[in-house]
Amino acid sequence: GSKSGLTKFCIEHGISHPESVVVDTPEDLQTLISSFTYPLFIKGDRGGGGATVFNLVTPSDFNFVNLTERDFPVIVQEEIGSPMISVEAFYSHGQLVAWMFSEELGSISKFGPNYSRRYLNPKNQSFIPTLQSLGHHAGLHGFVNCGLLRDTTGNYLLFEADMRPNAWHYLFKHFGINLKSVMDS
Repeated sequence: GSKSGLTKFCIEHGISHPESVVVDTPEDLQTLISSFTYPLFIKGDRGGGGATVFNLVTPSDFNFVNLTERDFPVIVQEEIGSPMISVEAFYSHGQLVAWMFSEELGSISKFGPNYSRRYLNPKNQSFIPTLQSLGHHAGLHGFVNCGLLRDTTGNYLLFEADMRPNAWHYLFKHFGINLKSVMDS
């Protein structure tokens, strides 16, 4: 999906997310690059597996960013510095009806898909209103894989949302979550 679309959607609907700016052209990015606070991420609008995600610690790191015209618009996003939290969510007509929460333990690349997770029942469930707001405003119905980060105050910020099932969604039944029963209630 569109990373710039998600960023604009979060801003429009007041959904907690990392501070982000949508930059429309390579020329605009070149002009603005020195005005941002570092460290940060530059994320191409489309693409998967972290292929168009770049972590910049200083403005000079921009020399190593390999984006093409078709990667624009891009997102310039603050670096939160927390471990990635994954929440596999299930929605029914805009309502969050089930979720699983996990921490990433291993991934195929720095910004790519993960292959190992630890599932938890977190004491701090302050991420639920963010997921509820996402579902309500987007009218979600079905599976969504959400990436969250925790800021220094403990708040969860929506980092990404993929509106499709993935391999991790098959674990709902292993955790005793009967999706048919959840849908019927």
